[in-house]
Amino acid sequence: ELDFDFFYETHIHQKAYLNALKLDYEGIKPNLTPIKAPILKHNPFEFALSFSRFNLLENQKRTYYYRYILNLA
Repeated sequence: ELDFDFFYETHIHQKAYLNALKLDYEGIKPNLTPIKAPILKHNPFEFALSFSRFNLLENQKRTYYYRYILNLA
């Protein structure tokens, strides 16, 4: 019914997209430096440690922090 001639490009340059949107866009360089873990002043030996609590402290420090320091269970 409608006669259209389509031209398919396999590669369209990024500037063509920006010109079509009429944006003055500069690429963003994300900051990919890892977040440093906080240094806490916590004495884990203030109370008697069970083996499971000590094992958690040694192997899963963040879980220990949430469970025993923040008391989030």
